[in-house]
Amino acid sequence: RVSTRLSEWWVLKGHEVSFYTTMQPPEKEYAISSSIRRYYCHKASNGMMLIKNLHKSIKADHPDIVLIMDTPMTVYAIPALCGLNIPSVLSERSDPNTNAIKKKTRYLSRILMKFCSGYVFQTNGAKSCYTFLKNRKSAVIPNPIIMNELPKRYIGKRQKKVVAMGRLIPAKNYPLLIRAFSDFYVSHPDYCLEIYGDG
Repeated sequence: RVSTRLSEWWVLKGHEVSFYTTMQPPEKEYAISSSIRRYYCHKASNGMMLIKNLHKSIKADHPDIVLIMDTPMTVYAIPALCGLNIPSVLSERSDPNTNAIKKKTRYLSRILMKFCSGYVFQTNGAKSCYTFLKNRKSAVIPNPIIMNELPKRYIGKRQKKVVAMGRLIPAKNYPLLIRAFSDFYVSHPDYCLEIYGDG
Protein backbone atom coordinates (compact mmCIF):
# COMPACT_ATOMS: atom_id res chain seq x y z
CA ARG A 1 0.00 0.00 0.00
CA VAL A 2 2.71 2.46 0.98
CA SER A 3 4.76 1.56 -2.09
CA THR A 4 1.87 2.33 -4.42
CA ARG A 5 1.04 5.56 -2.55
CA LEU A 6 4.63 6.78 -2.81
CA SER A 7 4.82 5.85 -6.48
CA GLU A 8 1.63 7.74 -7.28
CA TRP A 9 2.83 10.77 -5.31
CA TRP A 10 6.16 10.89 -7.15
CA VAL A 11 4.37 10.70 -10.51
CA LEU A 12 2.21 13.66 -9.49
CA LYS A 13 5.43 15.54 -8.68
CA GLY A 14 6.68 14.92 -12.23
CA HIS A 15 9.06 12.02 -11.60
CA GLU A 16 9.37 8.85 -13.65
CA VAL A 17 8.76 5.82 -11.47
CA SER A 18 9.48 2.12 -11.90
CA PHE A 19 7.97 -0.48 -9.61
CA TYR A 20 9.86 -3.75 -9.05
CA THR A 21 8.26 -6.70 -7.29
CA THR A 22 9.74 -10.09 -6.46
CA MET A 23 6.62 -12.10 -7.25
CA GLN A 24 3.82 -12.23 -9.74
CA PRO A 25 0.83 -10.09 -8.73
CA PRO A 26 -1.88 -11.73 -6.61
CA GLU A 27 -5.50 -11.73 -7.73
CA LYS A 28 -6.09 -8.61 -5.67
CA GLU A 29 -3.51 -5.88 -5.20
CA TYR A 30 -3.35 -2.11 -4.95
CA ALA A 31 -3.77 -0.57 -8.39
CA ILE A 32 -1.03 1.68 -9.73
CA SER A 33 -1.07 4.28 -12.47
CA SER A 34 -0.42 3.10 -16.03
CA SER A 35 2.33 5.74 -16.20
CA ILE A 36 4.38 3.70 -13.70
CA ARG A 37 6.60 1.05 -15.28
CA ARG A 38 6.03 -2.32 -13.62
CA TYR A 39 8.58 -5.14 -13.50
CA TYR A 40 7.84 -8.61 -12.16
CA CYS A 41 11.22 -10.04 -11.16
CA HIS A 42 9.84 -13.26 -9.72
CA LYS A 43 12.07 -15.72 -7.94
CA ALA A 44 11.86 -18.43 -10.59
CA SER A 45 13.72 -21.41 -9.09
CA ASN A 46 16.01 -19.66 -6.61
CA GLY A 47 17.19 -16.42 -5.06
CA MET A 48 20.16 -16.06 -7.43
CA MET A 49 17.81 -16.05 -10.41
CA LEU A 50 15.77 -13.33 -8.72
CA ILE A 51 18.91 -11.21 -8.20
CA LYS A 52 19.85 -11.72 -11.85
CA ASN A 53 16.38 -10.71 -13.07
CA LEU A 54 16.34 -7.69 -10.76
CA HIS A 55 19.82 -6.60 -11.88
CA LYS A 56 18.80 -6.88 -15.53
CA SER A 57 15.65 -4.79 -15.02
CA ILE A 58 17.36 -2.08 -12.98
CA LYS A 59 20.28 -1.89 -15.42
CA ALA A 60 17.91 -1.43 -18.38
CA ASP A 61 15.90 1.22 -16.52
CA HIS A 62 18.90 2.89 -14.84
CA PRO A 63 17.03 4.94 -12.20
CA ASP A 64 18.60 7.83 -10.27
CA ILE A 65 17.90 6.07 -6.97
CA VAL A 66 16.41 2.80 -5.71
CA LEU A 67 14.09 2.71 -2.68
CA ILE A 68 14.19 -0.71 -1.00
CA MET A 69 10.95 -1.42 0.82
CA ASP A 70 11.70 -3.46 3.97
CA THR A 71 14.98 -4.74 5.34
CA PRO A 72 14.76 -8.39 4.16
CA MET A 73 14.66 -7.13 0.55
CA THR A 74 18.28 -5.98 0.86
CA VAL A 75 19.25 -9.64 0.45
CA TYR A 76 18.16 -9.36 -3.20
CA ALA A 77 18.35 -5.63 -3.95
CA ILE A 78 21.90 -4.87 -2.79
CA PRO A 79 23.52 -7.71 -4.81
CA ALA A 80 21.32 -6.73 -7.79
CA LEU A 81 22.74 -3.19 -7.64
CA CYS A 82 26.36 -4.33 -7.78
CA GLY A 83 28.30 -2.59 -10.54
CA LEU A 84 25.45 -0.21 -11.41
CA ASN A 85 26.63 2.77 -9.34
CA ILE A 86 23.05 3.60 -8.29
CA PRO A 87 22.43 4.83 -4.72
CA SER A 88 19.81 3.10 -2.60
CA VAL A 89 17.67 4.06 0.37
CA LEU A 90 16.26 1.42 2.68
CA SER A 91 12.79 1.91 4.17
CA GLU A 92 12.21 -0.27 7.24
CA ARG A 93 8.52 -1.21 7.04
CA SER A 94 8.13 -3.49 10.06
CA ASP A 95 8.90 -3.67 13.75
CA PRO A 96 12.46 -5.10 13.81
CA ASN A 97 11.71 -6.80 17.14
CA THR A 98 8.78 -8.83 15.82
CA ASN A 99 9.50 -9.18 12.09
CA ALA A 100 9.03 -12.90 11.44
CA ILE A 101 11.92 -13.56 9.06
CA LYS A 102 14.40 -16.43 8.97
CA LYS A 103 17.57 -16.03 11.05
CA LYS A 104 19.73 -16.34 7.94
CA THR A 105 17.80 -13.57 6.17
CA ARG A 106 17.95 -11.36 9.26
CA TYR A 107 21.72 -11.85 9.53
CA LEU A 108 22.40 -11.19 5.83
CA SER A 109 20.09 -8.18 5.65
CA ARG A 110 21.82 -6.54 8.62
CA ILE A 111 25.13 -6.85 6.81
CA LEU A 112 23.88 -5.76 3.39
CA MET A 113 21.85 -2.79 4.65
CA LYS A 114 25.15 -1.10 5.51
CA PHE A 115 25.69 -0.61 1.77
CA CYS A 116 22.65 1.68 1.46
CA SER A 117 23.11 5.43 1.10
CA GLY A 118 20.33 6.32 3.55
CA TYR A 119 17.51 4.94 5.69
CA VAL A 120 13.85 5.67 6.47
CA PHE A 121 12.11 4.39 9.60
CA GLN A 122 8.43 4.60 10.57
CA THR A 123 9.17 5.26 14.24
CA ASN A 124 12.02 6.28 16.51
CA GLY A 125 11.61 2.88 18.18
CA ALA A 126 12.39 1.08 14.92
CA LYS A 127 15.34 3.38 14.29
CA SER A 128 16.77 2.64 17.74
CA CYS A 129 17.02 -1.07 16.83
CA TYR A 130 19.84 -0.25 14.41
CA THR A 131 22.47 1.33 16.63
CA PHE A 132 25.20 0.39 14.11
CA LEU A 133 23.67 2.97 11.73
CA LYS A 134 23.91 5.77 14.30
CA ASN A 135 26.09 8.07 12.19
CA ARG A 136 24.42 7.30 8.86
CA LYS A 137 21.85 9.47 7.02
CA SER A 138 18.36 8.57 8.19
CA ALA A 139 14.88 9.98 8.76
CA VAL A 140 11.75 8.96 10.65
CA ILE A 141 8.66 9.26 8.43
CA PRO A 142 5.32 7.77 9.61
CA ASN A 143 2.96 6.07 7.17
CA PRO A 144 1.09 8.51 4.93
CA ILE A 145 -2.57 9.39 5.37
CA ILE A 146 -4.54 10.57 2.34
CA MET A 147 -6.80 13.15 3.95
CA ASN A 148 -9.35 13.44 1.14
CA GLU A 149 -9.92 9.68 1.20
CA LEU A 150 -10.86 9.52 4.88
CA PRO A 151 -14.56 8.82 5.42
CA LYS A 152 -16.73 11.63 6.75
CA ARG A 153 -17.28 11.68 10.48
CA TYR A 154 -20.23 9.48 11.40
CA ILE A 155 -23.17 11.39 12.84
CA GLY A 156 -25.68 9.31 14.73
CA LYS A 157 -25.91 6.86 17.60
CA ARG A 158 -22.62 5.10 18.25
CA GLN A 159 -21.91 1.70 19.74
CA LYS A 160 -19.39 1.56 22.58
CA LYS A 161 -16.80 -0.45 20.71
CA VAL A 162 -13.11 -0.19 20.02
CA VAL A 163 -12.36 -1.88 16.67
CA ALA A 164 -8.97 -2.98 15.31
CA MET A 165 -8.33 -4.39 11.84
CA GLY A 166 -5.18 -5.99 10.45
CA ARG A 167 -3.36 -9.26 9.87
CA LEU A 168 -3.15 -11.40 12.99
CA ILE A 169 0.62 -11.55 13.14
CA PRO A 170 3.15 -10.76 15.93
CA ALA A 171 4.30 -7.55 14.16
CA LYS A 172 0.87 -5.99 14.75
CA ASN A 173 1.30 -6.46 18.52
CA TYR A 174 -2.30 -7.21 19.45
CA PRO A 175 -1.24 -8.24 22.99
CA LEU A 176 -0.29 -4.59 23.61
CA LEU A 177 -3.72 -3.49 22.35
CA ILE A 178 -5.47 -6.01 24.60
CA ARG A 179 -3.46 -4.95 27.67
CA ALA A 180 -4.16 -1.27 26.93
CA PHE A 181 -7.87 -2.00 26.49
CA SER A 182 -7.94 -3.93 29.77
CA ASP A 183 -6.68 -0.79 31.56
CA PHE A 184 -9.31 1.31 29.77
CA TYR A 185 -12.02 -1.28 30.57
CA VAL A 186 -11.57 -0.82 34.33
CA SER A 187 -13.17 2.62 34.17
CA HIS A 188 -15.29 1.98 31.03
CA PRO A 189 -16.84 -1.51 31.48
CA ASP A 190 -19.62 -0.71 29.00
CA TYR A 191 -17.13 -0.85 26.09
CA CYS A 192 -15.96 -3.89 24.16
CA LEU A 193 -12.96 -4.58 21.92
CA GLU A 194 -13.38 -6.27 18.52
CA ILE A 195 -10.48 -7.44 16.35
CA TYR A 196 -10.85 -8.32 12.66
CA GLY A 197 -8.17 -9.93 10.52
CA ASP A 198 -6.77 -13.05 8.88
CA GLY A 199 -4.07 -15.18 10.43
